[in-house]
Amino acid sequence: MKQAQIVEEYSNSWRWDKHEECLVSKYIVGNSIHVCCGQSKVGDVRFDIDEKVKPTILGDILDNSIPSKSYDTVISDPAWNLGFIPKYWKELKRIAKKRIVVIALSQMMEGKDWHIIYEEIIKRQNGFQIKVLTVYERKSQELPLLNSESAKESKTYLTG
Repeated sequence: MKQAQIVEEYSNSWRWDKHEECLVSKYIVGNSIHVCCGQSKVGDVRFDIDEKVKPTILGDILDNSIPSKSYDTVISDPAWNLGFIPKYWKELKRIAKKRIVVIALSQMMEGKDWHIIYEEIIKRQNGFQIKVLTVYERKSQELPLLNSESAKESKTYLTG
């Protein structure tokens, strides 16, 4: 198998399907930036290090000049290894004013300023088999999106 074909298969296996895009979209509040956006069109501003995906802003999340608390919602689906780097999570928290929505293989520590308001395991029939959607909210926020019965619940969906 040629290198280019391997890279293409890897990229396609991580691309969000319609269910994932709809799921993430319903948790966006206010203006949003999608960090590590890849091929996804979700978010008002798309930020990525790869110029081939034609992001709104080309840059590295670990070394950026995005102002603190400049977006109500930060969306991210990091490359598998990026989610394990503490500075990645620090930058998401710094940029987000109200909410962080992440589909990843890892989670950030909630800490004193952030808490998890929703989690969902996404099982896929192709590509990466399991991913976790986690919605974090700044503790000072009282956003009306989720009722008390659905807060902190977990769900599992099978997607194609």
